[in-house]
Amino acid sequence: MPFFDKKGNMIDADKVNLDGDFPKLEDLDELPKIKGKKLFSLMGKMSSTSMVLASVVVALLIVVVVLALKINSLSKEVTPLSKENKQLETPQTKYDKLEARVRKLEEAAKRKPRPVAASKK
Repeated sequence: MPFFDKKGNMIDADKVNLDGDFPKLEDLDELPKIKGKKLFSLMGKMSSTSMVLASVVVALLIVVVVLALKINSLSKEVTPLSKENKQLETPQTKYDKLEARVRKLEEAAKRKPRPVAASKK
């Protein structure tokens, strides 16, 4: 069987290294086992300032998430309160009108002279 190089030229079978073209495959038993050390190698390479900055960013993200959840829950409470506020506006306006009428009547009663009751002797 003839062998060809990348350019398409024919190569002698004696000059061909069959084992050199393919990578050597190893058995799974022969491979070194991956330990937890590789997982923590990134943290070992990081400087202390970058670790502090990363922890600050994580803390800020947690705070933002908590605040977003609080805002969401409070907005759900505001919607029913606005409906109740509209229901309370009607009696409040009626009360205000009644109070204004009472003030007018009190002012009118102060202006109007009262008849003096006849005294018994």
